[in-house]
Amino acid sequence: MQCVHCDKNFLPGLNEGTNVEVAGFLITGVPSAHNTVKKNEQGECKIMGYIVLFGSYSVYHLRDISLFDGLTEILNSY
Repeated sequence: MQCVHCDKNFLPGLNEGTNVEVAGFLITGVPSAHNTVKKNEQGECKIMGYIVLFGSYSVYHLRDISLFDGLTEILNSY
């Protein structure tokens, strides 16, 4: 998903399983939940977390979320 009103160099929106690389940082979207994962009519996650990989490091950035079935497997894949 791309912001239609933003500068063409603006970072694209990320959804579950999509990623973008910026200045050596690989940023991947992962679903997040407030009790359950919620998606819009297009199947895009309404609440997102992000995994950022850089060098030998990884950071999981999340909002105030709840654990949900499958989250552990998603995170362990990184």
